[in-house]
Amino acid sequence: MKHTLTITIDATSVALIQAAGQYVTLSRGVSQLVDSVAGQSLAWQVIPAAQTIVFAWDDDCYLYQSSGTLAFDQPVYVGNQSQEPAVPGYDYVFDGAQFAATPGQGSAYAVRNGDSRTRSALFGLLQAASVNAAPVTATPVSCQPVLYGQRDQLLLAAGVQIYLSSAPLGGWVIGDLPGSALTVAEDGAQVGFDRTTNAFFLLA
Repeated sequence: MKHTLTITIDATSVALIQAAGQYVTLSRGVSQLVDSVAGQSLAWQVIPAAQTIVFAWDDDCYLYQSSGTLAFDQPVYVGNQSQEPAVPGYDYVFDGAQFAATPGQGSAYAVRNGDSRTRSALFGLLQAASVNAAPVTATPVSCQPVLYGQRDQLLLAAGVQIYLSSAPLGGWVIGDLPGSALTVAEDGAQVGFDRTTNAFFLLA
């Protein structure tokens, strides 16, 4: 299913955002648990401010693995990823740079670190999008360290969060989302920007 939202920012606000070195930033809500330990929030898509931004994405997500580190204000680099979109409810095992799937149940994505050569690795979801009809490379939506033998469960929430940030790239570790982040759950939403609060809002 395709989802879209349109962001409208007045010219004065665009200039102010650009001068501050900030970007329109979108994140996805992901409940990611490894043996009940929660994961980190990432800036999923980072978009230069413009007067009109038409943002679109579909439901396809890919699993990925990274041998990098998870550090605040740093990017997550993708190493290996699933060849096909991951299926919620399936159980995936990562071993030998590949994700093997077996049918399961439920609405969460699940992956187990089965690579004994990698005692700990980062796992999460990747998702692509488009901005003003131009495709955007799939970037990490979530990330969490997973030790060998552990199982990572990922439940993707509907919609996106929109806010300003100085994150320069998608897949950037931001820690907690700002309190001003606007959650948009409905498809086709029209979003405006209030320069008195530097926050986004839903247009009536």
